Amino acid sequence: MKINGKYQNNVREGIFTEYYETGKIQNEYKYANDVLNGISKSYFPNGNMQNRSNYKQGHNFGLWESFYDTGEINYKGTKKGNYFTDTLWVYYKNGQLERITIYKNGQLHGNFFSYYPDGIKMIECRYVNGSIEGVFFEYYKNGILSETGQYKNNKKAGNWKAYYPDTKLFSEGGFENDKYHGPWKVYYHNGAIKQFGEFMNGKAEGKWIYYHDNKKVWEKGRYINGKKEGKWKVYNKKGKIIRRDLYKEGNLLESG
Repeated sequence: MKINGKYQNNVREGIFTEYYETGKIQNEYKYANDVLNGISKSYFPNGNMQNRSNYKQGHNFGLWESFYDTGEINYKGTKKGNYFTDTLWVYYKNGQLERITIYKNGQLHGNFFSYYPDGIKMIECRYVNGSIEGVFFEYYKNGILSETGQYKNNKKAGNWKAYYPDTKLFSEGGFENDKYHGPWKVYYHNGAIKQFGEFMNGKAEGKWIYYHDNKKVWEKGRYINGKKEGKWKVYNKKGKIIRRDLYKEGNLLESG
């Protein structure tokens, strides 16, 4: 790699330039008394700018910009030390905003928004010291709410709901420490219940009932520690028993 620059009293001073083997500029740095100080630039092999940053006494300080190899802005924000601070904007290659984040002491802190490439909102939430806290919203590409619920210490907690892309309810139930916990219901698109039961620490527990889309029972039985246990009954859409199964620790012992 070819490097051009000047030394004063055996220390780097002023602009130093590094080149690709093709002769095109790869990096430009500005030094003061052998320490990075001022604007630094990096370039792709095609000559387009890759990064533009500012240094103060050897540390990142001020505006930081990154670009795609085709010239479009990738992200921009402010750095202090080696961390982003305040607002960071990230963009898709088509110029649409991908996400807006706020940093404090190098951690996400504040409102967070992300978007699909066409500008439709994807996620809305809030961070506190690097962890998601409070209400969380996620959306489909058509702008319809996909799911919503609460986060506590960066983990799902409390009641959550999920929806079909046409706004109809798909499921609802609880979380605790990011695991399914408590009663849960899942629905068919026609609004009929598809399955109902309870979870404990992420595993199905106790009586569960599954339904056909005509609201008739399809299957019912019990879970212990996430595994089918004991007698299970299976029904056809007319409500007639078509099979009786016997399970032990999730293993099918008998069926008939």
